[in-house]
Amino acid sequence: GIEVIKQGDQIVDPDSTTAYSIHLNGGIQRELRPNLVLTADYVMRRYLHVGPLQGIFIVDRNRFNRPRVTGVDPNTGVVSFVRDPVIPLCNLAQTNAFDPKDNCSTGPINVFSSGANFRYQGLHLKLEKRYSAGLQFTVGYALAMNTGFISDNGFTDFEDLRLSYGNISGHRRHRLTVSGVWTLPDYHGDSKLGRGLMNSWTLSLISQIYSAPPLNTLLTGLDLDGDGLSATLLPGTKQENSL
Repeated sequence: GIEVIKQGDQIVDPDSTTAYSIHLNGGIQRELRPNLVLTADYVMRRYLHVGPLQGIFIVDRNRFNRPRVTGVDPNTGVVSFVRDPVIPLCNLAQTNAFDPKDNCSTGPINVFSSGANFRYQGLHLKLEKRYSAGLQFTVGYALAMNTGFISDNGFTDFEDLRLSYGNISGHRRHRLTVSGVWTLPDYHGDSKLGRGLMNSWTLSLISQIYSAPPLNTLLTGLDLDGDGLSATLLPGTKQENSL
């Protein structure tokens, strides 16, 4: 149908392959004292060749929105431009003719490929006091790195697709979770009313604290290099993707 309508969408690259993942987990555990245990785990999740089935890593091979500057107003600096796709634009007659022999285009040619990769690595620590003497608590901390293809932003440079890799949305380098349950001591006085009011009380707490997400300085709505992409990294910067 591309030869007729002169554009295409959701086309799968013939070199695409099935996505797969690798999971690795290893840790140690130490009992510091009776009912108090410290656990440390290394966690790694690696996702490879993600793309067509997940609806990401799509590239306009026609670069339909690529501009070609036709003039600059010397007084205002306003730039005039026209579309300059890889396959030339169809004129009105060609658009209406639907002739497969016409070598022209009316829109993007979006192709999915298996180019998206992701990696999560984390050091997970947990201090756990098992229930005893009316008290139980857990303190969990994670130091993590979660990087890969940033599908929210899409591509920022057709010539170097690696520039679209960085920290995944929602990534937090530090996470701390604290939870606990404390059963209050029973009242053993002579007052039956006092025992009824003061006994069988339990206090509980859960709290989560995490660090701010890393900053990627992305300019949206601007095509500074004239490649047809409206998301561009601030010149001189790169995606923040390391701890």
